[in-house]
This record gives sequence, C-alpha cells and structure tokens, in this order.
Amino acid sequence: MRVCYEFESDKPVKLPIQYNHILQGLIYDHISDAALKHFLHEEGFDINNRRYKMFTFSRLEGTFNMNRDKGIIEFKPPLKLTLSSAMEVFIENLSEAFMKSDRLNLAGQPLSLSSIKVIPPPHIEGRTKIKMLSPVVAYSTAKNTERTITYYYSPAEENFSKIIEQGLHRKYQLIYNRRLPEPKLTIKPIGRIDDRYMKVIEYKGTVIKGWMGIYWLDGSPELIKVAYDSGIGSKTSMGFGCFDILSAERG
Repeated sequence: MRVCYEFESDKPVKLPIQYNHILQGLIYDHISDAALKHFLHEEGFDINNRRYKMFTFSRLEGTFNMNRDKGIIEFKPPLKLTLSSAMEVFIENLSEAFMKSDRLNLAGQPLSLSSIKVIPPPHIEGRTKIKMLSPVVAYSTAKNTERTITYYYSPAEENFSKIIEQGLHRKYQLIYNRRLPEPKLTIKPIGRIDDRYMKVIEYKGTVIKGWMGIYWLDGSPELIKVAYDSGIGSKTSMGFGCFDILSAERG
C-alpha cells in the first residue's frame, strides 16, 4: 500500500540537510498502536538473522533552497512525503493518526496535514522503468580483528544487483511465507550513473551511501511488487529505496 501525504505550514520549514532521521521520527512518533510501534521500532521481521521493517519513504518533495555551508535546507510549503509498506495496517494506523492530529511536529516546527492520496497499486508484468524517490543502497560488511568494515556498492558493480535481489527474496518469504522457485531480478541504470547521483547520508552518526537515478528492473513481477511496496535495497525504513514506476513492459 502506498500513500502520499501533503503538509502545509504557515512559514518555511527549515531542516538540516541530513534529515532522514527526522522524517523517520515523524513516522514513528505518530503510530498510535503501541504494540505496532514497538514492533516496527524495536524488532521488525526476522529472517536468517536479518531484520526488515517492511516500509520505505521518499525524500521530501517541494520547492526548497539549500545552504550547504550551514547544512540547512529550507522548504516552501506545501511539502509532500510518499510512504509505502507491505503492511496495510501500518499505513492505515499512521494515516488515521495524522488526520486526528491538529498539529504535527517536524523538528520543532508545526505542520498540518492538508491531504492524503492513496496511490493505486501499479500493474507490473516484467521489465519496469523506475525513478528513485530516495537513494537505493546495497552494501556488505566484513569483520577483521579490530572493526567491522562496510562497503557500499555502486550500480556499476555486479554485486549491487545481486545483493538487492537477495534482499527482495527474503522479503518475499516474510510476506508470503514461501519461496519463489526462481526469484530472478536485476537492476541496471539507464544511462550513465556517475558521482552526481551518489548521495552520502549521515544517519545518527553513521555514513550511508546510496544512489538516485533511473533504472530498469528486469525479472520477477512478484519481486518488483515487493520492492515497490516495501522498498528496494537496504535500510529502507531509514528513508532509502523508495521509487516511482515510470513505465512497465511485458516480461
């Protein structure tokens, strides 16, 4: 299930450029079901010692000015936020909480909800062109005697697509409690994806590297649907891996 929230404010909204954790906090703070909130915030779905929260969200959309020297981004209302999840109960609970709240708080600044648009599910048959609404992340970790090393892959590297495919396979198992017989999926950039598309995000002291851009998703329609609903790549509940579908072709 996917929705787009539109927010208004009486004056421009100023945020740090690194605002992923602030948007995530807005979401968690307004889940009214205590058990659901605890589960999503503290636990998540576990498979093979990996945890998934099964939701993703976009970057804020709207007119903005950015001051990199001060690390500030200023949005002129209205602001839009796209949220997608494989858990309809989560979207419904949050949306109801947003509607009941007279004033929402974003980094100490009041917002009001002006509209909620439920986005109809797309028809997915196979090869699908997507545009990232928040950066897609693929990484691996390795441990040595002193520390854990994290390596973030670029779309030009073969492991980028492999890691994304493996993650979607695990999400599919969690949602449907079964495996796909051949869970094949590849993600390939359209055109040249250079360093202009790389986004370096600091999330609560951790540096995360992700990629914007336009891509082809080719393969299992079931995995593409899972990616659309719950996010593609890693760290989706931190505001990564949300995309819009531009076009689809029969596989």
